[in-house]
Amino acid sequence: MLHAQVAEALERLYGDDVEVHAAELAYHYGEAGPAADGGKLVRYSVLAGERALSSYAWEEAKDHFQRGLAEKEGKPVDREAAGALAGLGKAQAALLEIEDAVSNLRRAFDFYEQAGETETAVTIAEYPLPVMAGRLGEAPQLIQRALRLIPPDAPQVGRLMCRLGSVVHAQEADYDAAQAAFGRALEIARRENDRVLELQTLAFAALIDIYELRLTECLEKSQRAQAAPGGGSDLLSQVVLPYAVSISSTILGDLLEARKNGEACLPPAERLRHRSWLCRALWAHEFAAFAAGDWATARMFSERGLAVSATDIRPLITRAILEFQVGEFDKGEVFLERLRAVMRQTPPGPTVEYMACAIALAASARITDSAGRLPLVAAAAQPILSSLSATPLVVIFARASLALAAAQEGDGRAAEEQYRPLLPYRGTFVIGFTVDRVLGLLASVMENLASAEEHFEDALLFCRKGRVSAGAGLDLLRLRRNALEARPVRGPVRRE
Repeated sequence: MLHAQVAEALERLYGDDVEVHAAELAYHYGEAGPAADGGKLVRYSVLAGERALSSYAWEEAKDHFQRGLAEKEGKPVDREAAGALAGLGKAQAALLEIEDAVSNLRRAFDFYEQAGETETAVTIAEYPLPVMAGRLGEAPQLIQRALRLIPPDAPQVGRLMCRLGSVVHAQEADYDAAQAAFGRALEIARRENDRVLELQTLAFAALIDIYELRLTECLEKSQRAQAAPGGGSDLLSQVVLPYAVSISSTILGDLLEARKNGEACLPPAERLRHRSWLCRALWAHEFAAFAAGDWATARMFSERGLAVSATDIRPLITRAILEFQVGEFDKGEVFLERLRAVMRQTPPGPTVEYMACAIALAASARITDSAGRLPLVAAAAQPILSSLSATPLVVIFARASLALAAAQEGDGRAAEEQYRPLLPYRGTFVIGFTVDRVLGLLASVMENLASAEEHFEDALLFCRKGRVSAGAGLDLLRLRRNALEARPVRGPVRRE
């Protein structure tokens, strides 16, 4: 009763400014229990949640919307409940509760569609979701439903097409369909002079180029967008564009560019406070430091990323391999098991979770000279290679994992299976190894020593140019030593 009296007194005190103090009022009406005016509790909870969303306070927003919805439990969805569901879905998306987020956004969309409030329904479908393969549920269908509600030349079509490009690629790995959607979004953005939409479309198109290993195209899109004026207030594109450049540059061995763009994407990510994008921005730093062999920096950014999301696959994969590389095998086992736990919670398929486990298991097996993990490598890689919707990025990681396993086992037939598919990706870096080094290992097992030496030399050149840490030099020395020892002795041998 005291809380109810306080809430009513504060309403009179604040007068026309009650919306500014919605969180305080929602708290008191919530604590009032049965003495509260349920309608006011819902109203102020939704207002407080919307204010929290506007300042990127995602967890606070989630709490406010859930408090309001608790008051509506067991009742049909009305306008207030729909508003709370939409807000809750947006907050959950930022907190990486993707399945619940999509479900709540869809329930809100259903209400507004049936109520004939097309504009609000379309706005819900436009909301940018984190791109997470296999976890977006009804998101593509929701966007398609929204597109049917509006004229084909409406400005909102551009924003919906931008979202559709991302989700259709995440769900189906359909690059052509994604490019068609992005192309339509760009056309509308330029027609409407919508600079924010243009930047976001280029950003997400560039991100997809990474999964397709179209790294040069990714860099061209990102750098063209970053150089153009306008759209500077959009935090999302300020994160995504330099992130895409940083990851592409690391894969291509340009660590100077990778670190510069990693630094550029972190401040806007910290302001946005979106778990997925903050983790990615931190991982851009970690990935570049890892590639350079800067273990202390990589560890620091790994800790920061895992503090944001303990189950994010990116900091887990680099951290697991890092600990094995520096000889901290016990720590490596801990992070490897955490990585496998995340994989086990993910349905088998061409996902980054299975890709990460495959390469981490293969790398740790090679470093520790342990053959016991090799069957696990195959088990993680197979769902990727047997899928028709796997992107080139996850396929190459899966093949590199099986290649490392074949090299460790000395299996020439298995080495031949992976050698040719990996050839087009020379001059790139997968986590822990350059593709050239992996090819050298395969050629060694295939007893093609001339090709092996060429691949190891290419790996060394790649590492020297970008200052990438590598073990190709040791592999090359071993190859030459083994070749020398295998050479028939025909007289005195001069030792080199």
